[in-house]
Amino acid sequence: MTHTIVFVDDDPNVLNSLKRGLRPYRKQWKTHFCDSAENAVEIFKQAPVDVLVTDIRMPNKDGVALMEDVSQLQPETIRIALSGQVEEQQFHKIMVMAHQFLSKPCSTESLVDTLNKACSLPEYLDQARSSAYPIKFASIPSPPALFQELQTILKDPDIDAKKIAALIVRDTALTAKLLQMVNSPYFSIEREIDDVTEAALYVGVDSLTTIITAYCLANRYAESTHLSAEIQYIFNQGSVIACLAKRLCAAEGHNKRLQNQAFTIGLLLPIGRLSLFSSYAAPYKQAIEQATAENTSLIDIEDSVFSYNHLKVAAYMLTLWGLPEPIIEILTLPFAANESSEKTQILGPIVHASYQLIQHSPHVFSDEAFAQLLTRFNRQNKVEDWKNVYDNSQCQQD
Repeated sequence: MTHTIVFVDDDPNVLNSLKRGLRPYRKQWKTHFCDSAENAVEIFKQAPVDVLVTDIRMPNKDGVALMEDVSQLQPETIRIALSGQVEEQQFHKIMVMAHQFLSKPCSTESLVDTLNKACSLPEYLDQARSSAYPIKFASIPSPPALFQELQTILKDPDIDAKKIAALIVRDTALTAKLLQMVNSPYFSIEREIDDVTEAALYVGVDSLTTIITAYCLANRYAESTHLSAEIQYIFNQGSVIACLAKRLCAAEGHNKRLQNQAFTIGLLLPIGRLSLFSSYAAPYKQAIEQATAENTSLIDIEDSVFSYNHLKVAAYMLTLWGLPEPIIEILTLPFAANESSEKTQILGPIVHASYQLIQHSPHVFSDEAFAQLLTRFNRQNKVEDWKNVYDNSQCQQD
């Protein structure tokens, strides 16, 4: 399959450099090089585009405005910002619309690696493109009550990053966005950060304030007073999964860092459900009702209806946003074909066990089904221990 990529930059030298560097890949990709956002929009009106790579500072219409147009014209297009130095406030606006951010100068090797990853959908999502319900992940709603609480706490002159992080971890979308930003080239961190509290401390209060305000307002979170009980339920589910995962991790004697990582990953697990529900509310409600009525796995029903499921959507979204690889590896553990890392072998079974216990608590989740799940992870000896932690914890969803 040949993928179509559109490059946009008002500097002819940059475009010529891109053309030269990507010439060896002309059989692999169909490329368009545009010197303005306006010219790029015309291409998007004519044919499907897989990836957009755009400069930010351009006359008339800048890169952020272009990405906004593209998100409306072709929401499935992967949007990559390729820019030089930008001010912090501008960076936050970019990251609201961009799936990834690359800094200029960007080596051909680095750009090609990014494009290969963007164009190489995991095999289990190949059918999503031809599905009657294509994946959408431009915007995920956030509970309006939480937005108001964040706005209030940010006005406190004595607020610190830890207190803000405590609120952010209650919101799946903001958690993912913060981790995406702190791991982008903009911050030039030498190692990956997969702990929300650590990310908040690194970024600092001022940047957190800007991130939260820009992202929430850009997605009109404050206006989302019509959110249904189902959306609120999914948000709450992320919190209780995270809570149980941390408790199980502690019960296994793992250190605080691993406990916090288990919490973060547990919080991110339902993000695929948020995407599905916010994109296709009616068919997704029917899928949930069918899973409940038939007392069967929601993932199986999703695969049947959508040709993909919410865990695969979550893994794809977080991979696209450039979150640390260990998070993705743990999310996809049930579908993994290769040997997993030591961290995944520790946290994966804990996180997915927590997920299954919490997700199926409104339904009937039999002892046999739970035992089968842990047997897949070679943790069959933990069935009773982990069920006891769940039964004795406060991490149960109403």
